[in-house]
Amino acid sequence: MRRPKNRLIGLLLVSILSFALFSPFAMAAPEEKIGIIILGHGDPTPEWAETIFEMTEQGGLDYPTEVAFLEMVPKYTLEGAIERLEEKGVNTIIVVPLLISTHHSHGREMEYLLGLRGGVSSRIIKPIQTDANIVLTPGMNGNRLIGELLLERALDLSELNESPSGDEIVVFLVHGSELNEDWRAFQEDMDRWCDFVRVNGGFKDVRYGVLTPKFNIPSVMREAKGAGDVIAIPLVLGEGMYSKMLFPMLIGGTKAPLNLGVYSCSGLISPPMSLCLSCMPEGIGDPILMLGMEISDAMMGGEGDMSGMMEVFSRHLLREHGKQGIQYTTEGLVPHPKVVAWIRESVKDAAAGIT
Repeated sequence: MRRPKNRLIGLLLVSILSFALFSPFAMAAPEEKIGIIILGHGDPTPEWAETIFEMTEQGGLDYPTEVAFLEMVPKYTLEGAIERLEEKGVNTIIVVPLLISTHHSHGREMEYLLGLRGGVSSRIIKPIQTDANIVLTPGMNGNRLIGELLLERALDLSELNESPSGDEIVVFLVHGSELNEDWRAFQEDMDRWCDFVRVNGGFKDVRYGVLTPKFNIPSVMREAKGAGDVIAIPLVLGEGMYSKMLFPMLIGGTKAPLNLGVYSCSGLISPPMSLCLSCMPEGIGDPILMLGMEISDAMMGGEGDMSGMMEVFSRHLLREHGKQGIQYTTEGLVPHPKVVAWIRESVKDAAAGIT
């Protein structure tokens, strides 16, 4: 007598479950609403932040978008950008890091802040609390669009070389990666860019020198100079202390500062500006060149660690500029179409993975 009763209870449970699953009154999953954050490291000059905003606007993104910086731009913090997007009903946030490479401490810091990485940050910061789903896209990381930009810059500088021999060697000057876990991935990205520029530009060779983990810029420049005409390009986003001061000093540390070829002091979002070192009159820029030699000497002929280099650099800043440090301008920053296209592509790829 119990079997029919059990069957009736079973049918009743199936009916309830079917209603819950297929009824139009059943609770639906929340609709995915995507928002975008363009995240830069930061710079104290107002022109830099304005350029990032302009570049973001040119991207014409189809989602609510905010711009934020890790530091030095207190009005536009990452936490504030997340809060503003959440107020607009956004529940999935795509973060596009404006970094040459995310295989770097800044990339790891971004992951930590966004709750995508465990452990303890090297700085006193806490992960941002949010209920939104966070998607962090890769940095420029060997991207082909940025490779095309680098090729364009190298070819432009090649035309300025007063005595091209057909043996031009391009040298990218880049910060590098402080983290051992990221070094191999960083090298692969740089090799991809170097191969692309060499093959498509017809250059004899394309190399790169780094500040860290193994400081080798003077030795890379010295070897390149011995093999051909050098075109040196800083791999930075915008012109500033690295491209206008530090890298030129290190080039001077090759013990043969003149007749190096062509050096660009522009970043990726700067208009092309260059200094033809091969036609510098004797004595021009001697303080910078001599400091470069001093750094090179301090690092045993061009090799050593960052701490030794920065100690000499800091002494120079204090001696020449006092406590105020170097004041530099970022006049003429212009969003490069290739960088804008890279932002658009990054958002499109990430959004496709969500929807």
